[in-house]
Amino acid sequence: MSDIDRYVKVLVAKYLKDQGYHTTLNDFIKDAELSVNLVDSCNDLVMGEESLRHLVQDRFHYNEHLISNKFNDLNLNDSMPKLSDSLKEILPSWEHAELQFNFSPLTNCPSSLIIHSKYCHITKQLMLSTSDKEVIIYDENLTKIGELISERPSISKLCGSIDNDRLLYTCSIDGTFYLYTSNDFKSLECQNNKLHMRMISHLKIINNYKDIGNSWFVISCGLDNSLKIHVLSKVNEIFQFKLLNECKLSSQVTSINVSHLKYDEHTLIPLIFITRSEYTHILCYTFDNFSVSLLYQIALNDAQFTSHAFNIRDVLILNTISTELGDTILTENTMISVATSHTPYMRLLLATVPLDKFDDLKGIDSGKTFYDKVILNMATEVAQNSYSQPIMKYLPQKKGIIIGTDNGIFAMDVRNGESWNLIKDQDKYKEQRVKTLEVAPELNYVIAAMANKQTNLYYLDTV
Repeated sequence: MSDIDRYVKVLVAKYLKDQGYHTTLNDFIKDAELSVNLVDSCNDLVMGEESLRHLVQDRFHYNEHLISNKFNDLNLNDSMPKLSDSLKEILPSWEHAELQFNFSPLTNCPSSLIIHSKYCHITKQLMLSTSDKEVIIYDENLTKIGELISERPSISKLCGSIDNDRLLYTCSIDGTFYLYTSNDFKSLECQNNKLHMRMISHLKIINNYKDIGNSWFVISCGLDNSLKIHVLSKVNEIFQFKLLNECKLSSQVTSINVSHLKYDEHTLIPLIFITRSEYTHILCYTFDNFSVSLLYQIALNDAQFTSHAFNIRDVLILNTISTELGDTILTENTMISVATSHTPYMRLLLATVPLDKFDDLKGIDSGKTFYDKVILNMATEVAQNSYSQPIMKYLPQKKGIIIGTDNGIFAMDVRNGESWNLIKDQDKYKEQRVKTLEVAPELNYVIAAMANKQTNLYYLDTV
């Protein structure tokens, strides 16, 4: 695409925006592969009342070098390799329809620091865990409706729901797991519920498809650097844990994600994707009733014999399909998005997932390492230091990624290699560090708890 044609498209997009043709603008920006910065930054280039084509030709010949440099400055990733059209279609983009993020403080907000937030998609309840040892429940109208009270009150590092939101859980900082009902928040008896000797840092729960509704796999990692798989079973209305498998990891876990590989029409193989500090490989484990096996690794750096060049801060699995019970299944379009520890600006990596039918799932001591799965290495405008902990979430309404950072919430248009601060001038807390971030797609809001104890709601409203 020539610079003349590129400039014409920018002016056309600007014209559509000024005239209020929002639907047409959305389609045009996507088809033309333009960025928001280009559209918003061309006011100073428009002059006279000539036709668009004549204006662009005159302007280009008058100051060709200036325009070319301006385009290069507006996008950090102009030098990224060209991607195929089929790959571009599945990359996280950003729907540029007019959709505003309107700030609203959370009423009945806890005065203490929010440790963790979790949205329940079926009951539409919001769970907030605080530094005051509270776990507060809000309904779909964001009205406080109750609290979860455990036998031994403690700070809950994690909270969430299982069994189609019929059960709620919390994980205290001493490694203990608690269960509650979601309708009256009653504490349930749970045997052998101390899963780790130290704090549970990451936890995922998936269904046991051999005993649906009565059994679940609880996959957890703690500060003891252990990956553990427990079976949570319900027998005569009493819940109990049984340790199925465990393995020791070499360093502290930084993220954990769980999905399934569809082996055949009747078999789903659970896959556990783990990242850990001082290691730039994504480890994929699977398990059965006998062992935990390392299936393969995905290398995120270019050096075959150096496994550490940066730390992986957060991971998001994209383009999966959901089962009726809320679990996910990998597809041929599934990708892994990775937020890195690079300073002074974070980088975002995209990698594909191997979908080979691994016949031997037992007794694998060290899985194969894939060095060819990274498809994108994107520079961002997210400033960070060595202590930053970016939080990635997928925003269905915009078909893109948002990231909680040290300076508010950033949007990522991966297809165009662009990032920007999503909450611009709507509130004075826009540049505060985000402690926890959660998306409620059914209710059209994003909740962000800041490090200064402010809890913000951002409603997504169509203009």
